[in-house]
Formats: sequence, C-alpha cells, structure tokens
Amino acid sequence: MDFAAAGALCVRHLAALGHRRLALLGAPQAVYDRDTGFAHRTREAILAAAAALGIAASAWPVEPLFPAAVEAVARSAGASALIVHNEGAVDHVLTALRAAGRRVPEHVSVVAICPDDVALAATPRLSNVRIPADDVGRLAVELLLSRLDGARVPEKTLLPPSFTSRGSTARCSVPPP
Repeated sequence: MDFAAAGALCVRHLAALGHRRLALLGAPQAVYDRDTGFAHRTREAILAAAAALGIAASAWPVEPLFPAAVEAVARSAGASALIVHNEGAVDHVLTALRAAGRRVPEHVSVVAICPDDVALAATPRLSNVRIPADDVGRLAVELLLSRLDGARVPEKTLLPPSFTSRGSTARCSVPPP
C-alpha cells in the first residue's frame, strides 16, 4: 500500500474540515528504530502534507498500551484532530480520549490508518484509510508466480489508498491559533 499517499489523504480530509492542528499517533518506537519504511513514509508524508497546507502537526510513536495512549492523548491536547497509525493502540487511544473528557468527533476528529475490521470494531466506528491486507497478499502471490514464470515484475508496487468516512471526523470547532 502507498502509505505516503494514505498519510497525505488523511491530512487533506482533515484540512477540508477546517482542522489546523493535528497529531499523528504512530507505530511503536521499535518500528521506527528498525527503520521500517512504511512507518517512516507515513510520518514524513503527514508532516509534509500538513506543512504544505499551513497546518501545525506533530508526530509521536505510541506503544499499544493504555498508559502510552494516555500520555499521547495528553501530549496532543492542543490538536483538534488525530491520525492513528497503530492498530494495536486504536482502542487505547479512544478510551484515553473518553477518560480525558474529549468526545469524538465533537471535541476531536479521529482518522485511523488500519484494516476495516479494526475501524468497524472501534467505539465510535472510525473513519479510516484501509490497509488492504488481502489485496496485498493476493498481489504478492501474483507477482511471485509471474516472476517464477520468467516475467519481469516491478521492483515496487504500491496500492492506492482508499478512505471511508464513518463519522469520527467533523468540522473543526476549535478556532485556529
């Protein structure tokens, strides 16, 4: 999947709703430390898209644990929108927001980059950019079989992102800084 395009898509969606301060709650620090490309590309694309649109953005790694989510929610208190790119932390982040008295989407809009089943199981159901694991697996098998048959295959294949709105985002009610 094209995670850079997914991150930029999230920022454009939130910008269209008037959000001018957002935070990325990303993968755990170990994922960045391993120099995992998708995590770096997502973070860089979100920060670059926000900067291009004049939006203040911050990004923090978040462990998939409730105390880490509480800390991340506290650090993002000035943001009117969150992008969560850590499916293991989604429920913890939503619980931490409720514990902090921040309602989704009335006080803070939330978008996740995650599989649809994670977005649908969340309370509230989350607007998301879908991680198409089935499509990625199917394409990988097709490319491998083509390569085994002697065909040239692309060095890299990126699937375009797909955004689904489920009501966890709303027009920004916070005046710009």
